[in-house]
Amino acid sequence: MNVRKRIQRLTDDIVRYDHAYYNLDAPEVDDATYDKLRRELDKLETEHPDAIRPNSPRYRVGIEPISDFQKVRHLVPMLSLDNVFSDEELEEFLTRTHRFLNDDAWIDFVVEPKIDGLSASLIYENGILVRAVTRGDGQTGEDITQNVKTIRDIPLTIKESNIEIRGEIYIEKAAFILLNEERSQNEEPLFANPRNAAAGSVRQLDPRIVAKRPLRFFAYYIIQNDQINQWDHLQKLKQLGFHICKQIQLCRNLEELKTYYQSMVKIRSDLPYDIDGVVLKINNVKTQERLGIVGRTPRFAVAYKFPPEQGQTVLEDIIIQVGRNGTLTPVAILKPINVGGVWIQRATLHNADEILRKNIHIGDLVTIQRAGDVIPQIITSQQQKTSRDFHFPETCPVCNTPVHRDQVAIYCPNGHQCPAQIKEHIEHFVSRNAFNIEGLGKNNVIFLYDHDYIKSIVDIFTLKDQKTKLEKEPGWGALSVENLLHAIEQAKTIQLNRFIYALGIPMIGEITATLLAKHLGNIDNFLRSDPATLDIIGVGPISKEELSYFLKHNTILLENLLKHVTVEPYIVQTELALSGKTIVFTGSLSISRPEAKMQAQKLGASIGSTVTKKTDILVVGQDPGSKYKKALELGISVMTEEEWKKLL
Repeated sequence: MNVRKRIQRLTDDIVRYDHAYYNLDAPEVDDATYDKLRRELDKLETEHPDAIRPNSPRYRVGIEPISDFQKVRHLVPMLSLDNVFSDEELEEFLTRTHRFLNDDAWIDFVVEPKIDGLSASLIYENGILVRAVTRGDGQTGEDITQNVKTIRDIPLTIKESNIEIRGEIYIEKAAFILLNEERSQNEEPLFANPRNAAAGSVRQLDPRIVAKRPLRFFAYYIIQNDQINQWDHLQKLKQLGFHICKQIQLCRNLEELKTYYQSMVKIRSDLPYDIDGVVLKINNVKTQERLGIVGRTPRFAVAYKFPPEQGQTVLEDIIIQVGRNGTLTPVAILKPINVGGVWIQRATLHNADEILRKNIHIGDLVTIQRAGDVIPQIITSQQQKTSRDFHFPETCPVCNTPVHRDQVAIYCPNGHQCPAQIKEHIEHFVSRNAFNIEGLGKNNVIFLYDHDYIKSIVDIFTLKDQKTKLEKEPGWGALSVENLLHAIEQAKTIQLNRFIYALGIPMIGEITATLLAKHLGNIDNFLRSDPATLDIIGVGPISKEELSYFLKHNTILLENLLKHVTVEPYIVQTELALSGKTIVFTGSLSISRPEAKMQAQKLGASIGSTVTKKTDILVVGQDPGSKYKKALELGISVMTEEEWKKLL
């Protein structure tokens, strides 16, 4: 017997039987025959490991544990969708789309249920699955290849050389119930919902555990494919052996879009998996490319979310949480209620004005809804006989410092000494889009702070000096401490934009941090910068004031931090043709102004609204007006639209 040929034959047969059983619900052989083939293959693979095929069922049961999840930058960003919540908002989206395209003709849409799961990207090289990556922040995700190989919906090999497939990892409702019943019997914490169960499962370090979880996969998109329509993408995915959602439909007018949405609302609870809306994608890929993206969202697709699910319960108490920058936020403590499959015990009340506006009291009967099916909020409040007023505290509930009030918020001014703010600051510093230190979640940060291991962000990097002591703490142990210290060591090198964001400077989020890093380039320029003199589009005066205050009052903190951390310069990934150029458009163009601006931005240009000495190119259409005259006076380069198109 030729062992290699027998292993190949057995592998191909079992893969085909698995596809028929799991994807098509049409078993081709009985269980006894299948088990006999599996036993034969397992025996041959054990005796001849060098002959194991890349699509061997062995990978479906998980292999050895991994140490951590490596970061992987997406070749094409994984975008997030904008949401609409009503027919009116849907029509506004369509109006914006037509205006951008400068064309009123109807555009066909492919519509499908929005599966409530975890997005993932699959990369095949020479027909073999070589990498699976989570969405992450859209630019960079985590390598979960070994775990994804255990999902039977996902082919390990396909008849296509090099391709990237995107889709959703999820758990069906019935399987979720069984999973939680099993965890309850084993006295393990229960998952809140199927999405959390799916997300938690793919991030297990041991693929053998993942293999036991009932994970499924729907494919919905092919990157850089030659198909001209989204509908053809989906048919191609089916041909490659992927599972696609059965409820997908092609809609050829607005009425069909609305009818499809209403049909999904009606059958939502009957579907075997959770959905929280429907996704609408323009069918024509060329039109998708014309529309492009804005920020992190595509213009060619939108999620039409379902109305939030609601329920009534009692507001038992109101507590105050102190945020990273000192803001005091009231939080409603509720009698537990299940809304849309999730147990809710808390809801934000935003601020003191919100409590007054909604006339909320402790003891009220309140109506709760999950906004966007995620964030719990109080819609209405009915006063009861036992209700009592809530009074906002005059001092910080954590450090007893008298609170300050301004037009926006009530806050504790004791930033450097308030334990609540310090903990929040540490949590932000180690969060995923900052230093991303695995193992320093909220509970561990609180423990390490309360037990005097970490009192500031600098202490994170000296935690290794207390290794022996920490290993003796309840719930820790040598392995968990070693893993944490390894994660801290791995995080010591960070790019400038993430470093700036990690500092938690008020009014400086991810986007502003990236704009600053792009402009300043390296850490030395950042430390020496005079924020008042910075001229960066997108960085406003309040952000500059906050940055100036931070740099002035945190000199020692930054010096100590940089003894442990290496901050890499911010590097623009690709130098585009018009990088650093400012383009102004004037007159009537053959395309819409938004599309013209997007074309320029794709090439790295900045868009100006008026002609100044800083303008590099003025693109003129019909009837250009005063901007054209001003450009001639200043000697600015002028292009006709035809010349602009040739440049593109």
